[in-house]
Amino acid sequence: MVNILMNNPRVDEHWCRRRISRYIRPGMKVLVVPFSFHEEYIPDEAAWHQVYDPGQPGSEEIVSPLEHLGIARQDIAFVNYFSDTPRSFGQLMYEADVIDLPGGYPDRIMERLWEFGAISQLAAFPGVLMGFSAGAMVQIDCFHATPEEPEQEFYYCDGLGCIRDFDLEVHYTGSEVQQACIRRTLEETNRTVIAMEEKGGLVLDRGRLYQMGRVHFFKP
Repeated sequence: MVNILMNNPRVDEHWCRRRISRYIRPGMKVLVVPFSFHEEYIPDEAAWHQVYDPGQPGSEEIVSPLEHLGIARQDIAFVNYFSDTPRSFGQLMYEADVIDLPGGYPDRIMERLWEFGAISQLAAFPGVLMGFSAGAMVQIDCFHATPEEPEQEFYYCDGLGCIRDFDLEVHYTGSEVQQACIRRTLEETNRTVIAMEEKGGLVLDRGRLYQMGRVHFFKP
């Protein structure tokens, strides 16, 4: 498995394109698993189609950068949480070269993957597993989540277990909240935290780690 970890799906931008294009190539089939949405914003299938149907904003921000890397639109499929089944999801994964986990709410991703019984299959995916923000976080065995709003709390969550050597801080700006959460994670887990600025990312290629853009390492 190759793991790609970024903050947003602009995989065609100059600071990351050269590295990403080694793994995302014309002719590949990409499966998008948009399980990170909050039910307040996408409560039913009608709302899902308004976001992820072809030409809709949620679809285009994912599809357009992939097109710039040479992936044809007809080779990009989306799992529909409301209409797909564990069997159809499994078949789509079997046919894919790349799996794309969009950003949003990491706990929702994990809950829905459990619901579909897809955890072990996804964790053992032999191709490229590409995640953005929350989709990057869940690739770790146990990740921390930094509060983004005053009413939110710091928490840990079990992920897919593809990555066990470090934790992530996404959308890193060096804020006081982020710094405090990084320190807490270092103390409580004794594990390196890698912080990715907005134009920063990582590629883990069969155990070898490559940096892209602005990335910071915090060690215990």
